[in-house]
Amino acid sequence: MLKNSISLVETLISLIILSIVVSGFLNISSNNDRSEIFHTINNLENSFVSKNYQNFNQTNSDIKIIKNGISHTINVKKYHFDDENLKVFKYEK
Repeated sequence: MLKNSISLVETLISLIILSIVVSGFLNISSNNDRSEIFHTINNLENSFVSKNYQNFNQTNSDIKIIKNGISHTINVKKYHFDDENLKVFKYEK
């Protein structure tokens, strides 16, 4: 009888732990804010690959680089995307 009651307790504990893990995964996967961020990141990546920068703000700036003691100034374009949750930028020569 003692063996059966221990098996029952172990089974109940295992079911409780399993239900906590499953509910945790369901809460994580149903988070709408994260899916929107991932969707935005995916769209930005596609824009970078296709060099379609219409969703980005563009500014020109000069970057000073010192290499082997010699100073070089390079004019670059900075593409940046600012959102309330996300900030992305890219420099292009």
